[in-house]
Amino acid sequence: MTTFTIPTLKTDRLTLRPYHVDDFPTYFALMSGNRAQYMGGPYTQSQAWDWFSNDTVTWQFFGYGTLAIETEDGALAGFVGLINPPSFPEPECGWGLYEGFTG
Repeated sequence: MTTFTIPTLKTDRLTLRPYHVDDFPTYFALMSGNRAQYMGGPYTQSQAWDWFSNDTVTWQFFGYGTLAIETEDGALAGFVGLINPPSFPEPECGWGLYEGFTG
């Protein structure tokens, strides 16, 4: 079994870090809302958890995945990364910004 440490990347204004389970309510708010229509949603809580979990476990299986975007004041602003769910023909790069962090 391969052991892989999920990276944390820091800039002056942002930190890209592994998801924490406490990030899920904010993630679910996006995935259950109208903006999720551009990502195949809106999704139920169970479906959003499946996506959240997939975005995390791909690190272990493939060595890449999704990172949470955190602002310098600790606010959760969104996510960015590579995803590879079983329904996709190949890995896909994606990102999303939470309410209040667009524009």
